[in-house]
Amino acid sequence: MNTYRKSLVFIGDIICFIGSFFLFIAGAFPKHEFLTQSRAHALPLGILVIIWMGIFFIFNFYDVQKSKPDMLFLRNFLIAGLIMLGVGFAFFYIDPVTSVSPKTNLVIFEGISLALILAWRRFFYLTTSSVFHTRFAIVCADERHQF
Repeated sequence: MNTYRKSLVFIGDIICFIGSFFLFIAGAFPKHEFLTQSRAHALPLGILVIIWMGIFFIFNFYDVQKSKPDMLFLRNFLIAGLIMLGVGFAFFYIDPVTSVSPKTNLVIFEGISLALILAWRRFFYLTTSSVFHTRFAIVCADERHQF
């Protein structure tokens, strides 16, 4: 069951990154440049998303027990977001072939991505928390330890 939940969270994150890509392009550029800008940004941001997913794995965001949307998770998510931003800036400055301006585009894209992922994970945990509870029983053979 945990593998199923991890897969759902992972697929949801990918869908959020894809959705944020199209929201970013639609919001940052005029309508007549949508296709051109989508093509220009798809490869560099796609590579960056793969690196970011690696950062999510390093932060153990796909361990269902450790990635519940509580304060500890939000703190780690903020730290991961800052690291992702730094990696993104380094990526765009190291890669001379990329014609994408990283300064504002990267911040906008990451902001949209992280907001969608947080909303997705909150929705996921609120809707599935009762379905995926771990059930356990305490069995005691001694009458002195009855509850």
